[in-house]
Amino acid sequence: MKKAKAKRKLSPEGKAVQEMNQMTWRLLGEFKRTQLQYLRIGALLKEVRDRKMYAALHFAGIEDYAAKRLHIGKTTLYQYIQVYDWV
Repeated sequence: MKKAKAKRKLSPEGKAVQEMNQMTWRLLGEFKRTQLQYLRIGALLKEVRDRKMYAALHFAGIEDYAAKRLHIGKTTLYQYIQVYDWV
């Protein structure tokens, strides 16, 4: 039979390091999710642009649609699409 390992008590410094390592892993996961969301948004915006779907809502162009319905500016709009196109 295996003996149960005795848990070693961490010093305050060790606890802080452990907590910071856990926070780092959480942050890395959030960054990854954010990157994926950025790409998904870029794909959707590209489709709206390429298929001229904004016209169904009587917008003259995607920039007008993005500004009035999505509340994002021209620069942000094209950054999303550019990142998606780049990948």
